[in-house]
Amino acid sequence: MRRVLFHNMSGCSKFTDCATNDMGFQYQDCNRICHNGGTYLSYCKCPKRWHGSCCDEDAHTCFSNPCLNGGTCIDGFGRYDCNCLQGWDGDNCELDVQPPIQSACPNDVVKRISSPTVVVNWTSPSFNDPMNTSLEITQNYPKNYWEFHWGDFQVQYVATKPKNGLRSECSFMVKIRPMSCNRISVGNHSAKVCTNWKTDYGQYCMMFCDKSFTIANENEYDQWYVCGASGKWIPSAKLPKCHRKYKRPVINKRLAK
Repeated sequence: MRRVLFHNMSGCSKFTDCATNDMGFQYQDCNRICHNGGTYLSYCKCPKRWHGSCCDEDAHTCFSNPCLNGGTCIDGFGRYDCNCLQGWDGDNCELDVQPPIQSACPNDVVKRISSPTVVVNWTSPSFNDPMNTSLEITQNYPKNYWEFHWGDFQVQYVATKPKNGLRSECSFMVKIRPMSCNRISVGNHSAKVCTNWKTDYGQYCMMFCDKSFTIANENEYDQWYVCGASGKWIPSAKLPKCHRKYKRPVINKRLAK
């Protein structure tokens, strides 16, 4: 048994009448029992690994291998730290913090077509979990192909790990456009005015001549030059040429008589 130093106080029949449990202490001179091979030299001299007034506290805190999932235990004084492998966290490396890993996510797809729609195929991405847990995979298109019309469309795959709720995503764009239009050029003494809105879907132009110049058929001033899904200019990819206006000579009526 170990002797405990205490004081007699009136009105106290037991320890907790005068103090709380955390106020007790051991009297050092009476602590002659050293555990785990400790040697008493007016105090307990503890062997390696053990410490405390009675050599009963394990300093080798990693002895019980507290670190899980391949974590490395690092001893400390009355404590330990776990150096966790990638994908694990927590005091004992018990928390799975690894999101799903995705690979082979397709690049954006751009297609130019002369028809209203086109079927586009792609390769579905891959998802895996290094911790070998199941994944839930959702996608906004049910198959790895779809018939698209002109426009921009996002294809998305999402892998969710039910164990920790972490997700990873693969997304790419499918862009469908009409056939591109070649640049329509103008000649000397002429100019063109074109619409500048969504030119990748079509272009609309008109041409004009400089002052003192005109075109052979002045009705062509009202002509629109249009390039649509076919990629061809209608009515022509060539604009009419401008030529100098003809000035009629002035006849002197007196000389004419």
